[in-house]
Amino acid sequence: MELTGTNNYLWRGMTVNEAAILQPTAWLTHRGVTLSLWSSWTLSEPKDDIKRHEMDAAITYEFELAKLAFETYFNYYHYLDQPDAPNTGEVACIVGYPLGIVTLKAGVMCDVMEYAGAVYTEQGVEVEKELNDRFTLFGGLGLGSAFKKFNEAYFELPQSTTSLLSLEGRLTYTAANGMYLQPYFQYNKTLNNELKDYLKKQASGFGLLVGKEF
Repeated sequence: MELTGTNNYLWRGMTVNEAAILQPTAWLTHRGVTLSLWSSWTLSEPKDDIKRHEMDAAITYEFELAKLAFETYFNYYHYLDQPDAPNTGEVACIVGYPLGIVTLKAGVMCDVMEYAGAVYTEQGVEVEKELNDRFTLFGGLGLGSAFKKFNEAYFELPQSTTSLLSLEGRLTYTAANGMYLQPYFQYNKTLNNELKDYLKKQASGFGLLVGKEF
């Protein structure tokens, strides 16, 4: 189980809510298959928007083939009291290639319900270094791109785009009892000039995650 507190819920370049936000997660894993429930609850009044509460359910299957690590999932998005945001679902495949402490990653996400055929892709590099028995440092740099149907669905922009550059960092402390604390930050920079009419040119967020596996 995990509980995250953050000041900004960012999703594929979009600021969902900028406010005090809590995001609890629970999951169950067996033989590479994970069932998870995730939610986001906006506690304070967000800037220039309504409170966008959300509950997601996902099934994920992870496996390895040769030197590649695969993560496939179906995620169902349920938006509470948001008439402008219909519920939807997507399938995805993310592939990782480890090179020591560095992992090259590429992912394709495709909506299969409300915005069927809306595709978003992410490519990037991640670095994870175990500093000692208690601390692990993580950093990631990614490039996000959206197909025409994705941009039409979310921004009414009828073209494909190389959308954003993203940067994230995390420091994880794991206690002797298995509980872990993880302060983190996120930073997005919008790359496409036409998307800047719909997204912030730059957006950032920070938070603290607390978790424990049983």
